[in-house]
Amino acid sequence: MPTLITFGLFSFVAHFNDLFWPLIVTDSDEMRTMPMGLASFIEFEGGTRWNELLAASLVGMLPLILLFLFAQRYFVKGIASSGLKG
Repeated sequence: MPTLITFGLFSFVAHFNDLFWPLIVTDSDEMRTMPMGLASFIEFEGGTRWNELLAASLVGMLPLILLFLFAQRYFVKGIASSGLKG
């Protein structure tokens, strides 16, 4: 069970942070993902709005941090049971 939870956590983080695939399949701004919204704060001509970008990044990281804190003991057990010890 811890291994499945660890795989699910990695899968969720990978899909939550995906940028390229949602860019291809969505055409409206309402369906865009968090990384695509963060990319909209970067302006090449007028400069980057750093304060808004960092605040939005913090808000975007909160679900991932809460998910990790909730599943931390399963995550550690899953990594330890995989046989990879460093």
